[in-house]
Amino acid sequence: MNYRNEVKKFCWISIAGVLFISYAMHANGALFSFLTIGTPLVLWRQMLFIVGLLIIFQIPKQLFANNAAVKNITIVHLVYLVYLAFSSLYVYIGFGFNDVRIAYSWWLYLCGVPFFFLPIIYFKKNGSALVFFRYFAILGVFQGVGLAIDANTTLFHIVKYAAFGQETVEMAYEGENRASFLSDSITSFSVSYAFSILSLLWLFYKEKKMYFSFLYLFGACICVSGAWFTGSRQIFICMVTILLAGVGWLVVWGNGRHKIVIAISVIVTLVCFGKPLGDFLLSNEELNQRYSVEYTDGDPRVQMWKSGVDSSFSPSCFRYLIIGHGISYASGQKALAGEVVGSHYENTIFHRISEVGLLGTLIYLYPVYYLLMALYRSRWGYFEFLSFCIVVLYLFVAMVSPNGAYPLTMMTMYMLCGMCTGTVRNKLECVN
Repeated sequence: MNYRNEVKKFCWISIAGVLFISYAMHANGALFSFLTIGTPLVLWRQMLFIVGLLIIFQIPKQLFANNAAVKNITIVHLVYLVYLAFSSLYVYIGFGFNDVRIAYSWWLYLCGVPFFFLPIIYFKKNGSALVFFRYFAILGVFQGVGLAIDANTTLFHIVKYAAFGQETVEMAYEGENRASFLSDSITSFSVSYAFSILSLLWLFYKEKKMYFSFLYLFGACICVSGAWFTGSRQIFICMVTILLAGVGWLVVWGNGRHKIVIAISVIVTLVCFGKPLGDFLLSNEELNQRYSVEYTDGDPRVQMWKSGVDSSFSPSCFRYLIIGHGISYASGQKALAGEVVGSHYENTIFHRISEVGLLGTLIYLYPVYYLLMALYRSRWGYFEFLSFCIVVLYLFVAMVSPNGAYPLTMMTMYMLCGMCTGTVRNKLECVN
């Protein structure tokens, strides 16, 4: 009997392991595209998504007995599937979109859903909260160091050029020296990267040894420094915001150890490393130009946002406001020559309204609604505060760019939903 229980436990840990590995692979997508190029495994993203769906379908009911959160997300997404099916049929018949384009958009819309179950499975089988957060903390520090190296060397360029083609990479970067390390795109460093900082701050909050406290706080600063080298103002603002918010909470409500470590870290950084660090961050003239006021004032995306408002809320387009033009209309990935491609308006909300209308967009934003309701009903602690910061940052990213629809972003949002279920949150509160 014990042997059977151990086998079951190993199986569930293996399922969680698949999702953990999948997340890391998406965070370093260019590397795995490079490793699988020219083979059927180049579709590894979609293969992992199918594995994730199979995991969901194989989850026994008794594992989630009386779990209202699982029931709610299941009902909502069954409705979502029906809605997307009708939307797909509309663009297939009305616009003649090809099968691959439509199927790819299905993946973009649903790729995050399996990650809702990652923390539930992990903590249901008595997984360690410290190990969970250390995994994402290490991933964030790894990316932070890699971004700094990538911005100042050509060490990783061969990976991106081989995976996507030199012309594609140069068009994406517009000739600028912006870093994305081993990721598919700079856009991956938004909500997922903020979750790494959340993990480091939570570990700092729980840590009792001074030495490790300094390491966790230093790791969070490395992540923020890495965000600078992406050249993305929104990403850098998000990372600075969650770091300052998290540290500020600890300064006000933290214990004496938190305040001592923060005070020493700030003093040592300013006195000993302030000038060298500043010189290093400001050594890249192209990045300095991107962060300048002149560059911001001339940013064309403001005009695109206005176009999104005009297009979405025009009286003549009321039908499209409600149901959209159809799935994949504004995305354009896998579109064939001659197929209609709309605009994402540099805004995730307008992008989704253009495709699936207000009705579909409300369902698409279900993770935001779920998190806000879960946080509203819970007793707030440090994790809840940081989770709320993530929701705010997601809405900021979604409003100023199309990056809110990036696959890794949606995976992170659904995973955070799973962490805010009552069972998981209770496990986090029990960590001393």
